[in-house]
Amino acid sequence: MLAVLAAGAHAIAPSVVGAQSCDQSQSGSCTVNVTLRAPIPFVAQISASSSTSDIGLLTASDLVPGQSSGTKTFSGPVVTAQANFAWSLTIRAANATWTYSGAGAPAKPASDLAWRVGTSGAFDTMTTSGATLMSGSLGESLSVSVNFRTTWRWTTEPPGAYELPLTLTMAAP
Repeated sequence: MLAVLAAGAHAIAPSVVGAQSCDQSQSGSCTVNVTLRAPIPFVAQISASSSTSDIGLLTASDLVPGQSSGTKTFSGPVVTAQANFAWSLTIRAANATWTYSGAGAPAKPASDLAWRVGTSGAFDTMTTSGATLMSGSLGESLSVSVNFRTTWRWTTEPPGAYELPLTLTMAAP
């Protein structure tokens, strides 16, 4: 398509020209109405104050002599979430067992990690299916401090490096 423009005229995209047209009226002016559309997608943001939470060095007091297991409580990240829709944020273990580097092959279950929001209240057992960490309404920004408790066993968990990746997922309810 070849277009010839008069001096001072501006080109209009062919798809717009085909959708609207105007014939000059007797007054010497012409009007075409155009609708602006702005589709807004689902937008969400999740952040954590740290991508790694370190349990710290286990000591004999964490593994009580004479008992088969002990626990250690430690602080996790502050998690902040916001979305342009009502939302729910879940937490889950990415694997059924902790990964391990060291001598031996312990199968430490993800359920040996428990979590809670804040520093008081009951701990929830970590699963691979996910549990609600927090929920928010349209545009609401919320932050929570996540705390963890791990269970450790004298007889089945040898020295080495243990890691358990966690997944945070935001979705519309």
